[in-house]
Amino acid sequence: MSHDASAPRHLAVADFDPAQVAGWLEAGGSEPGAHPGGGGAAGEPDAWVVAYTNPRREEEVRAAVERRALAAYIPAMTVTRRRADVRRPVFPRYVFIGLRAAQGTGGLAGTPGLFGLVRCDGAPVRIAPALIRGLRADEAAGVFDFTAARERARAAAEAAAAERKRVAEIQPGRRVRMVGGTWAQFGGTVLAHMSGARVMVEVTLFARPMPVPIPLAYVRLVS
Repeated sequence: MSHDASAPRHLAVADFDPAQVAGWLEAGGSEPGAHPGGGGAAGEPDAWVVAYTNPRREEEVRAAVERRALAAYIPAMTVTRRRADVRRPVFPRYVFIGLRAAQGTGGLAGTPGLFGLVRCDGAPVRIAPALIRGLRADEAAGVFDFTAARERARAAAEAAAAERKRVAEIQPGRRVRMVGGTWAQFGGTVLAHMSGARVMVEVTLFARPMPVPIPLAYVRLVS
């Protein structure tokens, strides 16, 4: 595969994963080659086409496209590499190019690093603006953030949510078994929640029911 092309190559659908192309066509809300009309928000492209670049040339293509007064977007993920956070394309070698009603793809000829446009039946596959808005929103919300700090925060949030769910399930009257601490392997009945992530559990001791405080971490529901 050449690293430079004097003009975008006409790629066939067979050059791409069929499921991916089908998803693009569905997102475009039209038949292959059709031009969805109406546009979106003020200043937003009416539709987007998909450029396929030479390896690691996404940013070069994006910059060249924007110099031609066209919109361009590369969904980016953030990852930690050697203790530094770096950005990488979510879809390596793909750049979304936005077109307004009067704009076409002819001006892309000769774009350095551009290998071709994703086409179906000879026409560029068009993507609905809603899909690009969704990708931008996901990126802003951190969906594509896989940095070490973000992953630690996600893990902590998931652990906290799981703990809240478990606390909600361990209600007075529920039968439980202790899995650690002084009362490991004892069974009992929850009497009440207490401060400090504890519950009062009634256990049988000396053949009599005795209330004892148990850390929540040691309590498991008996199914």
